[in-house]
Amino acid sequence: MQGVSNPVPRIRHPDWLAKRVSAALNKNKQRHITDVFKRVSKEEYLLKAAEEDSRMVVDQSGDMEDFGMPGTNSGGGGSSSAMSKPKTGMFRKAANKRKRDPRDTLEAITAQLADLGLAPDPSEAYAPWLAHSKQVWALKRKLRAMRIKTIANGDNLLEDSQQAAAQGSMPVGQFFTRSHVSLSLGVWHVLQWTETDTPGELKAWVWIGGQLHGVRVSVPRTLYVTSNVPSQEISGSKFFAEAKSMVLPRASYVPQSTHLYKCVMSEAEYIGFQSSWSSFFAHPSIGGVYETEITPMDRALIQLGATAWLGSAAKLQGVGRSMTDVVSLDDLETRRSSLTLPHGIASQMWRPRDIAYALLYHTSSQDGRQFFSLVLPYAARGHVWVVNTGQQAVQLQIPNLERLYRESYAAARAAQLEAQGGGDSGGVGIDDGAFSYPETIEFSSLAFSTAQAAYRSINAALAKCVDEKRGPVILAYQSPQPIRHLQSNMRSLAEFPTVAMPVHQADRTLPAFDWQRHACRRMVANLLNCSQWVDERIALAQYADVPLGNIPADAPLFLADVFFARKLSLSKHILWWSPSSKPDLGGRQDDEFSNMSVDGADFLSGFSTSVEINTPGSYSSTCAEIELKGLAVNTILKAPLVNEIEGAMGVFGFDSMTGDATREAAA
Repeated sequence: MQGVSNPVPRIRHPDWLAKRVSAALNKNKQRHITDVFKRVSKEEYLLKAAEEDSRMVVDQSGDMEDFGMPGTNSGGGGSSSAMSKPKTGMFRKAANKRKRDPRDTLEAITAQLADLGLAPDPSEAYAPWLAHSKQVWALKRKLRAMRIKTIANGDNLLEDSQQAAAQGSMPVGQFFTRSHVSLSLGVWHVLQWTETDTPGELKAWVWIGGQLHGVRVSVPRTLYVTSNVPSQEISGSKFFAEAKSMVLPRASYVPQSTHLYKCVMSEAEYIGFQSSWSSFFAHPSIGGVYETEITPMDRALIQLGATAWLGSAAKLQGVGRSMTDVVSLDDLETRRSSLTLPHGIASQMWRPRDIAYALLYHTSSQDGRQFFSLVLPYAARGHVWVVNTGQQAVQLQIPNLERLYRESYAAARAAQLEAQGGGDSGGVGIDDGAFSYPETIEFSSLAFSTAQAAYRSINAALAKCVDEKRGPVILAYQSPQPIRHLQSNMRSLAEFPTVAMPVHQADRTLPAFDWQRHACRRMVANLLNCSQWVDERIALAQYADVPLGNIPADAPLFLADVFFARKLSLSKHILWWSPSSKPDLGGRQDDEFSNMSVDGADFLSGFSTSVEINTPGSYSSTCAEIELKGLAVNTILKAPLVNEIEGAMGVFGFDSMTGDATREAAA
């Protein structure tokens, strides 16, 4: 009890004493609230509140050189002569910025706040307290409006806040306030759209002013319905509205008397009442339902892309004031939908070196062997996990990874210098990509006999990367498994925007012998190619206005579809976007592809789409079931073709009349 350990360890403490000692030495016990906070009197609280009001942020970056300057309340009674000395370096730059940006009105309002003094006690004099509070509230509203106007006019307060936050000189409340202002006034550079557990709700990884935010965006389900019901009968509908000047796919097949309606609902309503919507769309008055194949992810990529900002109407409604707000897709504007671009949109474009990158490499085999690695080039640190479910005690047989990386990096640099010396300067150097490589990387390795134990260790390493808070980090992963499978086993993956690297055939299998060395060599080779590959993807994403993390492996085909869909949307065409080979024609695509002409190539293509395999399996011979109908009628109809093939014209009168009379008889 006096902090002295048991002098005789062979004799165990009594239960009551052992319990008290363990409770006293427990590091994870809950602390009392009095250990962190202290009780203050009402007078002290009012005095503190008045001082806080007088210290309302004139300069949001909180520079130390403002201490003691006249007209400010940050320094109390400091002398101004000490601050009149010439400034050098960073202080001179900050002072020049302050001269270029006049903030006299802000300082005057803050001085008025300080002159108001302490508020009277409302329990004793309510009317004077109310009058005093109204003046304080009015001045605070002016301060807030002027700060928002200053940021909207292109001031680099976001950059200053980022530097202050990195130096640890920004208060927590001020940091979150800046984040909210940046979301509502800044340009959103979306790095990736990811799906969430909520239907119709996506998570946008947004880069704004040097910070990475995860913003939730709700995407409604939008459908177009053709019906012969007049618009007067659905004027009071919650979901339907008449869509005018829209062009249907193959509109010539649609009767002119058909009306077109736009149906908008939440994804939860669409999924929750799927059976009701299906029966409604199957009604005889419904001609077709379009854009049913467009998912919320496809809608966000086509309508928004990678660059967006809050519209003026959404700002007036207060959208984006909180980090937990769910922003609607209709509240956001893009270059294609807005006539006026926000101020400073070009200067706020992000560059590859503004973000840090990490590489997660994974390869596996059918017999349970797996190899994982997580490399952080910005921290010169790497981790390796080896899994072999066929052994109880897994042995590490990996080479010296530090030396392997150092030699591979030196060889790549030598090849680059040799190419430059030979006059071949057109290529991209190994350090000219999205990030630069350190000369050495320190690796740690672990071995496991179960995959779940390895997943827990990898998840802990990823969580440590999140806790380090080294700024925005993009995780480039290379795995034969989809990202959904990895995220279900490693929850910390959801804290990073991810980019899928292509998986080669050599990364899908592991040799029977010396497989750990093979996996290590493949990992280092892919690591040295990662920087250049990511840099090319970033250039492609910025050119196509598509988020970096949403570009699939077949990028040219996908981007061509996105470009074409955006052009059609701007021209008010209803999209026939479909993941299958058949376009979405409102439910008529199956009928059109099955009723194809039987002449020439159309007959072959139509025949090939109607083939069905009844029972797949292994047989000694090929089995096919063919059903033929109307052979007698078809023989009479196609009889003239026999004479044409043989090169003879009809000899009998029956042959000459077959072409017309037989068709009339068959009809």
